[in-house]
Amino acid sequence: MPRIVKIAAALLATASLALGGAATRAGADPLVYLRPLCLDIQAGQTVTVHLSVGATGDQISCFYAVLSYDPARIAILNVTEGNLFTGSPEPTFPGWQFTAPDSFEVYNCVLGSGTFVMPPGDLADITVQGLVSGPAPMTIGFIDIRNVNRLPYPNITVMNCGMTGVPDEIEAPAIVPEIRVAPNPAPGFARITLLGAVPPGPVAIYDVAGRLCRALEAAGGGSVLEWDGRDASGRLAAPGLYVLRGGRDGELRTKLLLVR
Repeated sequence: MPRIVKIAAALLATASLALGGAATRAGADPLVYLRPLCLDIQAGQTVTVHLSVGATGDQISCFYAVLSYDPARIAILNVTEGNLFTGSPEPTFPGWQFTAPDSFEVYNCVLGSGTFVMPPGDLADITVQGLVSGPAPMTIGFIDIRNVNRLPYPNITVMNCGMTGVPDEIEAPAIVPEIRVAPNPAPGFARITLLGAVPPGPVAIYDVAGRLCRALEAAGGGSVLEWDGRDASGRLAAPGLYVLRGGRDGELRTKLLLVR
C-alpha cells in the first residue's frame, strides 16, 4: 500500500473523525523526538522509548509516524498510547504495525469534531528489549501531525540521535504532569501514580455516564494510590471504562478499563 494511502487510512479511519474547520494554522510547528534520544541498552533489558512532541502553541488531533531500528540489536515488544492520548477525555483510535523487518508505523487520533490533545507530551510509548548490549538508536523516518482542524503542520522539526544543536527540552525534558494507571486493563484493582507537579487533592473516578464512583485523596505529585475496584459505598464497581480526573480543576485525565 502506498505511504499516502496508509496515512489517509490512519488519520481518517472512522466516520466519527469529522473533518472540518477553517483552513487556518496557529502556533509554532512541532518539535518531535525520541526520549531517550540515543538509546543505550543491555542484553535482556526492557526499556520504554517515548515518541515525544514539544510545545507547539496549537492542539494536536492526529499523528502518523514511521520509525526504523536495528532488529539485530533490539526487539520491539509493544507500542501503546503516550500520555497525551491516555489523558484525553474523548475516545482515541491508536494503532501500530510492522512495515518491514526493520521498521514499524504508529498512529493515533482523537475522535470527534473539534477534539484535540495539548502538547508537550508523549505521542506513543514503545517497549523494546535489548538483544545485545550497547547503543541501539531508533530513527524517526517520517511523521505527519494534524492540528485541531485536521490540517497538517508543514514544517515539523525531527531530532534523531547524532544530530547537532539538540534543544534543551530534549537534553533535560520536563516531567509532564500526568496520572498513570497500572495494570490497565485492571482486574478488580489498580495502582494510580501521579507524576510531575500535581497539586494535592482528590483523584476522582467516573463511569462513562459521568457519575462519580470514587474519590481518592492524593498528597500531590509522586503520590501512589490504590483503588480496590469499589465505589464510595464499598460495593464492587461494575466492569467497564472509567475516567480518572485529578490535578487543578480536574485538568489531568486518563482512562481505566475495569475487568472482572
